Amino acid sequence: MSTCRLSALALCLGWVLCASAADPLRQGFESPPAPAKPLVWWHWLNGNVSLPGIDRDLEWMQRIGLGGFQLFDGNLGTPRRVEHPRLFMSPEWQEAVAHSAKRASQLGLEMSIVTSAGWSATGGPWVTPEDAMKKLVWSTVRVDSDKRQPLVLPSPPDVAGPFQQVSGGPPTLQPFYRDVKVLAWPVPANDQPLPPAHLTFSSEGIDQAVLRTGDLARPQALPFSADDTAWIQLDYDQPQTVRALTLGLPARSGFGAPPPAMAQLQMADGETGQWTTIVNIPPTASPQRTVSFAAVRSQRFRVLLKPAQLAPGQALSQPAKGVVGVRFAPPARSYPLASLTLHQAARVNHAEEQAGFAVTRDYYSVATPSTDSASSVPHTQVLDLTTHLASNGHLNWTPPPGQWQLLRLGYSLTGHENGPAVAEGTGLEVDKLAAAPVRRYMEYYLSLYQSSLNAPQTALKGLLADSIESGQQNWTADMLEQFRALRGYDPLRWLPALTGTVIDSAAATDRFLFDWRATLAQLLESEYYQTLAEVAHERGLKLYSEALEDNRPQLGNDLAMRRHSDVPMGAFWALPPEGEGRPTYQADVLGAASVAHLLGKPRVGAESFGAFLQPWAFSPRDLKRTADTALSLGVNLFNIHTSPHQPLEAKPGMSLAPFLGQYFSRHETWGEQAGPWIRYLARSSYLLQQGRSQADVLYFMGEEAPLTALFGQGLPADLPQGYGVDFIDAQSLQDLITVQDQHLTTAGGQRYRLLYLGGSSQRMTLATLDKVAKLVREGAILVGARPIDSPSLADDPHQWTQLADSLWPNPAVSIVKLGKGQVIRDATPAQALARVDLAKDLSIAQQDAKVRFQHRVLDDGRHIYFVHNDGQSLLSNASFRVNGLKPSLWDADTGAIQALTYRAVGGVTLVELNLAPNDAQLVVFAKDAGSTAREVVGRKPLAGDWSLAFTDDQGKAVEQTHVALGSWTQSPLPALKYFSGTARYRLHIERASACPSDCRLDLGEVRDLARVTLNGKALGVLWKPPYIVDLPLRRGANTLEVEVTNPWMNRIIGDAQPGATRVLTGSEHAYTAEAPVRAAGLLGPVQLIHLR
Repeated sequence: MSTCRLSALALCLGWVLCASAADPLRQGFESPPAPAKPLVWWHWLNGNVSLPGIDRDLEWMQRIGLGGFQLFDGNLGTPRRVEHPRLFMSPEWQEAVAHSAKRASQLGLEMSIVTSAGWSATGGPWVTPEDAMKKLVWSTVRVDSDKRQPLVLPSPPDVAGPFQQVSGGPPTLQPFYRDVKVLAWPVPANDQPLPPAHLTFSSEGIDQAVLRTGDLARPQALPFSADDTAWIQLDYDQPQTVRALTLGLPARSGFGAPPPAMAQLQMADGETGQWTTIVNIPPTASPQRTVSFAAVRSQRFRVLLKPAQLAPGQALSQPAKGVVGVRFAPPARSYPLASLTLHQAARVNHAEEQAGFAVTRDYYSVATPSTDSASSVPHTQVLDLTTHLASNGHLNWTPPPGQWQLLRLGYSLTGHENGPAVAEGTGLEVDKLAAAPVRRYMEYYLSLYQSSLNAPQTALKGLLADSIESGQQNWTADMLEQFRALRGYDPLRWLPALTGTVIDSAAATDRFLFDWRATLAQLLESEYYQTLAEVAHERGLKLYSEALEDNRPQLGNDLAMRRHSDVPMGAFWALPPEGEGRPTYQADVLGAASVAHLLGKPRVGAESFGAFLQPWAFSPRDLKRTADTALSLGVNLFNIHTSPHQPLEAKPGMSLAPFLGQYFSRHETWGEQAGPWIRYLARSSYLLQQGRSQADVLYFMGEEAPLTALFGQGLPADLPQGYGVDFIDAQSLQDLITVQDQHLTTAGGQRYRLLYLGGSSQRMTLATLDKVAKLVREGAILVGARPIDSPSLADDPHQWTQLADSLWPNPAVSIVKLGKGQVIRDATPAQALARVDLAKDLSIAQQDAKVRFQHRVLDDGRHIYFVHNDGQSLLSNASFRVNGLKPSLWDADTGAIQALTYRAVGGVTLVELNLAPNDAQLVVFAKDAGSTAREVVGRKPLAGDWSLAFTDDQGKAVEQTHVALGSWTQSPLPALKYFSGTARYRLHIERASACPSDCRLDLGEVRDLARVTLNGKALGVLWKPPYIVDLPLRRGANTLEVEVTNPWMNRIIGDAQPGATRVLTGSEHAYTAEAPVRAAGLLGPVQLIHLR
């Protein structure tokens, strides 16, 4: 038996909402359960916390339909606004946490906490140096066997910082250093220092003696020239052969720092003196840069420095016009020059990035150029002298004949701290490559909360790992043992490569360094993220986990980093009104969705709607395109960034920072009207959490870079349109994928028609190649070109070639049968799917359509499609790869269900889709469908005498009559021109003249939300176009009221006007007086829609 509820809107449209005990899908859609409801990031800022504010915040969250919150405690220079701050882990703070947990339980809200104070990543005052993040450091000495002298190896740098002697840790941190190894090798023939050069500079003031020391801790300012460039020229008495350059430019780094400089190495022609560029030296986070190149010979060289420009799409978002910018320290008008060395011998290209002191987007693109044996060291000649080192640095060893290089390797701290947090919560970041320190950290950290909460199992439900921003780490105490276990060979004789020395050959050195970085990435996953999950699960907590988010901030496999989380997450910033936004965020959420799909996890989270330099400038209609895009990429749980805690009642209230995030709180003008928007997100999320994802292509991303770096500048052109795609990394391919019925399958029921080699798969390790061959023999279809070789030193080249030849035996043959499967060479996924005669999952007839979709398949046979139109109006036939079921439109805004007309043709179902620009629809295929829509028989303007009531900037009620509809910003009254909040329109209507039959109200353009009331009865809040609602007029006179709400932006601009008295007291100035106000109010035209 089923019961049906008919809403006024549903009756008018002829739509039926059935809350049936036999159909939990409809029940869940109408009233989404907690797992589908959006969460908010609830930031407590710099101790500005109050118990009454907590109550009001949480009650508001529950009132508008949020599922809960994820608690942060941070500080971005937030002013202290409460009389008695509650600082991190103080008794007062713990009281507030306990109060929040208790109130959350009472209100049915889920509470989670982030993994540290601030938002990244896992650090605190209790982390000891032994448990902190570590980096490799070294010192070198060159000796001649014919010169009898005591051998003393200087201690490597013991300062905390990113590289060698460059400092970067807290000033109170004591020196920390531990020895690792002492190595020696005969100096290659080419590895001799060049004779001293005569140095000249674009400006005076450089101390050459200091520069020649190469001390990175003593940079000197080389001022900008008029064109913002600078140069250093090296003149030699005779022409010199050069193969590498090392340049020390230890610039300020971090948020707000200008991009590091771009550099070029140039040489002068011996006859004309004309400068030509040898190599570009791109910006990097490393204080030192090394580049290697084919040998050149000249008498004059020059290093040219110039400011770097942000790459296209690298800016976080477009600032709002007239916004008050972030007040960073002005950038220096000089370059911080610390060292400059030209080398006769080859060095490892981009040695600092290859060793893991910094990162580059694509390591295959910075391969070390081939060199001869005169520039390299045979690994068999590297000697281990560790046992000969005395505690005072003396080396008890007599060198064999010749010149020898001595290398003392050790490790010190990176000095990175968690943040941005209050001082009481700030300390060293824990070692991310060792499980034991991570576990010690988490157990202590969670114990602080547990002592506050008393019964955490009833209040605290989750742990959140935000995107990792802890900087580079390339060492841990058992690094050599871990490397041997994971890579299968001893790295000892290859360790000099980490300092830039070429071992055996350029290719062999790069292969070792690939293995080194792969080990670092694997340890980050197994020792850090897996441990976070284990500790969380032991305490009954679920783990929400992001990964890299933005390109490649540090080494790591962004798919593997999320495989241990219960809710894999990405980050998706607010999109501009037009354009795609940054591709790296699309890649991030595609990666999170792929992890969830492969592991059978129903929820895919996203840190959502973040924005930069757009304070109080959004309403739900502005964010709908962002939400729909995220849903179409696989997101089905929104974590709204951000909802700062409001300890006081001053408006517009506390913000995470005047320049960062959303400002979504109870003090937002439309905060109390957010329920319908939240319900839209929850309903859409609920349907997309059901069943399993339908995808046809398993896209192998390769083994070099994370998705966010691979596709940071744009999604791949080889993604097939009309088919679902999931991405997979090498470890998941090994662990999760088998073949059944010629489909690639997972234990959770995912089925893919083919495996495509994309991303960085032009090189492939032997283990991955072997897995690929096994899958093909068992019946899989493999699509892609033959890889070039293996990037790993651990692999046997002969075995690799034999295996590759079995898959791609002949370049002239495009399809190869192997076992039960086949290899399709040099084809795109779309071409391969066409060859196996697999129709598109969704095909749109309209040629210029820009459509993304998600497809879910339920165990009961129903299919759910989320279809997002990211282009212009779409009225077109759509072909769905579903047969024998009836389509219906499930409206996530109203909850209504409407049957769609369709035709079944040749195994697909044709449905006419009607989508407005940047709109989306949920299409459900089932045995039964809802009722059809009623017919629109006419429209006419709603005439009448509108009145408008609002509160002016002095707090006085104002009512205007005979109001013409239009933007408030056109008003000559400053109080209305700069008004922000809710103003009420009123109109009296006679039914007989206005609408003798059933009708609906179309408000036309509204900026931004409209709460419609008829005769004192609320008809709903309209938050997006079209602003249409059922209008049940009664006989005779009716009173229509439309309460319109706009964001705070206009009022903030009004407060900035010369001579204006500030209306808002709860915020800093965010806009200049010249900033353009945004349209506001009921713009119309208002019409009545007649139905039959």
